Amino acid sequence: MTPPSELLQVLRATGFMIGDVSGPGLTLDSPVLHDRIDLRPNAIWRDRSQLQVVFKCVPNEPPRSRVASWHRDVWNLGLTPLLWVVSPQGIRLYNAYQRPESTEDAGAHLLWQARMVDDELSRLDEYAGRLAMTSGSFWSNEDRIQRGGRVDAQLLSDLQEVEDELCSTGLPRDVAQGLLGRSIFVRYLADREILGSDTLNELGFDDLRIALREHGQAYRLFDWVRSTFNGDLFPVTSAERSAVTDAHLSLVSETLAGVHPDTGQRSLWQYRFDIIPIELISSIYEQFAHVAVDQETEKEGLHYTPISLVNLVLDEVMRNLNPDARVLDITCGSGVFLVEALRRLVSMRAKASAPSRELIRDTLSRQIFGVDKNEAAIRVASFSLYLSALELDPDPTPPEALRFEPLVGRNLFVGNAFNFDRKGPGQQLQGSTFDVIVGNPPWTYDRQSRKRNWPSDRPKPPLPPRSQDFAFVWRSIDFSHESTRFGMVMRATPFFSNAEASVQARIALLDALKPIALVNLSALRDELFPTADYPAVVLFARLHNLSEDDRIPIVTIPWTSTFARSGSFEIASSDVRIAQLSELLSRPQLLKATALGTPRDRLLLRRMESSETTLRSLLEAWDISLLTGVQTLKGDLNDASHLLGLPLLAAGHLSPNIDTNSLPPFDREQIHRPRVKAAFAGPLVLVGEGVKRARLAVGVSDSNLVYTESFYGISLANQDAELALRLGGILLSAVASWNLLLTGSEFGIHKRKVLRQDLINLPTPSPEVIKSGKAAPIADAMQALRGFNGYDDDGLSDLDRAVFDVYDLEPHERLVVFDGLARAKREYTQSRAEADWPASELHLRSYATAFLSVINAWQEALGREVYGAEILELRQASPLRIIRFVVREDAVIGSAKLESSLNDILTQLGARIRLPIAQHLAAIRELRIHADDELLIIKPAVQRYWTPATGLNDADSTLGDGLEADTE
Repeated sequence: MTPPSELLQVLRATGFMIGDVSGPGLTLDSPVLHDRIDLRPNAIWRDRSQLQVVFKCVPNEPPRSRVASWHRDVWNLGLTPLLWVVSPQGIRLYNAYQRPESTEDAGAHLLWQARMVDDELSRLDEYAGRLAMTSGSFWSNEDRIQRGGRVDAQLLSDLQEVEDELCSTGLPRDVAQGLLGRSIFVRYLADREILGSDTLNELGFDDLRIALREHGQAYRLFDWVRSTFNGDLFPVTSAERSAVTDAHLSLVSETLAGVHPDTGQRSLWQYRFDIIPIELISSIYEQFAHVAVDQETEKEGLHYTPISLVNLVLDEVMRNLNPDARVLDITCGSGVFLVEALRRLVSMRAKASAPSRELIRDTLSRQIFGVDKNEAAIRVASFSLYLSALELDPDPTPPEALRFEPLVGRNLFVGNAFNFDRKGPGQQLQGSTFDVIVGNPPWTYDRQSRKRNWPSDRPKPPLPPRSQDFAFVWRSIDFSHESTRFGMVMRATPFFSNAEASVQARIALLDALKPIALVNLSALRDELFPTADYPAVVLFARLHNLSEDDRIPIVTIPWTSTFARSGSFEIASSDVRIAQLSELLSRPQLLKATALGTPRDRLLLRRMESSETTLRSLLEAWDISLLTGVQTLKGDLNDASHLLGLPLLAAGHLSPNIDTNSLPPFDREQIHRPRVKAAFAGPLVLVGEGVKRARLAVGVSDSNLVYTESFYGISLANQDAELALRLGGILLSAVASWNLLLTGSEFGIHKRKVLRQDLINLPTPSPEVIKSGKAAPIADAMQALRGFNGYDDDGLSDLDRAVFDVYDLEPHERLVVFDGLARAKREYTQSRAEADWPASELHLRSYATAFLSVINAWQEALGREVYGAEILELRQASPLRIIRFVVREDAVIGSAKLESSLNDILTQLGARIRLPIAQHLAAIRELRIHADDELLIIKPAVQRYWTPATGLNDADSTLGDGLEADTE
């Protein structure tokens, strides 16, 4: 059926269609979202498999109540953030991640409206067209869409409030959870009409809502559910029957019917468990189960796994998988990985047909297995898998035909992952192997459980300190064969730490599981796992598409507005790097440098390391030590009277100038860990444990002072006072920040913190150079900064230039260091957000200048004409930026103002070089196009894509492309 002309006009104007062809991700012909809702969209659009836009086109302006009904249905689906309603009168965009407020009008959720005229359609394209969505521009500019308003987040919030209120009346937490779980299951059965009116009447119930509010009826219904479906559905104890009252039941029933548990206000709608996707219900319960046991969660290091991360893992490990594959999670928790794996396996086995009940049950019983020591979590996992099986069932009637075999003791096992297969039901898995092993094992270090977990009769592999997830992965290997695919969410810090134990542990694990790939999620740590103290990585191993040599693909997923608003991950080609396992053996810091750096970073790092001078060797040459300050806590046993009366720097921010006159005197005669008085003799260079404005916190004191363990100190007594200024300036410079970002154990991955080992490994100029006249400008710049008594931007720039000269950095290398400093600043919320702001013409000119400096040096060396640049002046709101590099007589950077729409411009450029640019931009975020003597760079508009250092790296890649082409 031909789509309505108004819809085609809108889709073409916004780039979702290219001419008469559907753009990538667009599906026409009335795709069905769900067979139980009235809304039948005319088109949907997906971005990298995630549903983003639902289009509904009508011949006339629809009634407000109809739009409200559509919005309510799409919100309950919880899968897409945008609903577009198109009519001859215009286009309206609605926020489908916002909880419905009215059954009569969706106006409160309106984001944008436009008439069917070219100018307004062009602005709509800039706001939310296909390129705006794929480039991230939409999410950078639109902050009204938030994941917190999505149906799963709202239901979770309501469940948490109900659970808290139930427990506040004295109801045990496990009883409250069981009551809520059973009630959700009953509501699901009723909404799906599995538990219909006839069945209710046979049971003697007139109204389900009333039945769930009255004690006798509710527990008679719960008993019927358990006996009918069997399985492991939240068993009812006699203690629960006596503890739960009508008031408890009423609270649960009202909440599920749409009454806010705290305010008591009733919505004119209710949660629709017949259309809320089962994976969201499962993830809700996964998160609910964790939040409800916060103390145990924190102790065990358990953290809710977001469904977006589950999909990221399973997308890789299950790609081109044998449909009969068996899946294991030995730390399955409440089963979020297993639920999604079941759905995918059923789909694979059904081969695009409707699956039979026999196929679904067979897949569940033969292919899905999990282990967890928490019995309550295993019950929730069982519950979630039963729900999934019912959801997948094409005809889940009559109830008595839906009886489940128990999963606990057959597929799901309660026990310690390290010995569950030695006794009890888990013995049936002893010696078994699986085709896919996934999971999110506990991260938190627990000394006692670590000793207890690893079997005493087996050699213990190298394990990192204060992290137990490595042990679980080694245990998983026991259940693998040579082709088993692994996808494990793990704590990131052991992968990037310079501590010897961590280095040995990661090398051993990577070598045992190769070929491997790593996905670094540390930039998302505050939002992806808000209850965790540590960032995460995903370890993939033995995937079918990984190279058999020692190359390790490392993907660092950046923080973006898209992720913050929708939970979607954005990955560009520049986010994918390659390390060599053999090289990691000799240069362990290279793993972090690869994950967070660029090829130019690694080249400069290698050059600086080749000097063989580090802060350690520098201080050894001067017979000086880097010390940690005194420790005043944990006991007052050791004599410190020799320090009495000296100024005390105890804590707080450190500035270049330390005014000892403003410091209190040291007044403790005994402390836990004093130092000899000579350690505090001035002049002193002090470095704080924390990082300030992405730089080391450095201060210089001309006179003696005592400092605490919050600082590292270098006493330069009997040395020229200017030497302290020179050394302090090197540590305060952008070079030190850049190096810390690439090689430090924690900064850029976990905390804004400096470890002693990070400092002593910092490459420095030689002792002779630091003492020479070449380093004198560093002291001058530091002295100027001390006059500001703070961090002055111009003063820091002068300092950086002086330090660059001492390190003999070339102009390109200075750009690389400054880019590293800018990336280090993204550890702070404001700078992180600014990197997502639109790039200005100034950014583009700086990028083009750097790009041309590399390309034209190569052109001139070959005796060829040079390139110039032409910046296409698109509107500031445009989601893309475009620069043309054209062979000409000189390397001038000009601009060309274009009035056409972005889609028309791309079409015109594509026609000239005979390439459908718009289609290619759908698959990748960054595009370099060579055509005769012309080169096009097309990338998203955000600033991080258009830095000078990015220009250098893009030029390197362009030359690499050319060299490859020349050799073919």
